[in-house]
Amino acid sequence: CAVESDKASVELTSPFTGKVVKLHYKTSDTVKVGSVLVEIEVAGGGPVAPPVEVPTTPAPPQSPVPVVPTTPVHTSVATSADLRAPGVLATPKVRHLARQKGVDLKTIVGSGPQGRVLESDVVVATQATA
Repeated sequence: CAVESDKASVELTSPFTGKVVKLHYKTSDTVKVGSVLVEIEVAGGGPVAPPVEVPTTPAPPQSPVPVVPTTPVHTSVATSADLRAPGVLATPKVRHLARQKGVDLKTIVGSGPQGRVLESDVVVATQATA
C-alpha cells in the first residue's frame, strides 16, 4: 500500500501473510494517522486481535516564557523576488511526478507560495512539451 503526504511517499507493508478481506478507504482518500487501512485474514490462524486505538492525549500546558527586552533590529523590506527559496522548491510528490513525466523542475516557474512548483505546474509543462 503506497501512502503519500506533502513530505514523503512511503510503501507500507504488512507484518502478516494472508488475504486482504476489507479495504477501509479508496485510492486518493484522506486518512487520519493511526486509522486502520485494511483487514487481513491470516492464513491458518484464528482471529487477529482487534486494532489498538491510538490514544490522543492533550499537549501538556506550556509554562509562560519570560519576555526579555532586546535591542531593535532594523531590517529592510523584502520583495517577493527576495522571498524565493534557493534552488527548486517542490514537494517530494511533485518531484516524483516531474521525474515520471521527464520534466526538468529547473525550467518551471512555480505558481505556489515563494515560487513553489505545484503539481499543476508540472502538468502544464508536460502539456506544453507534448
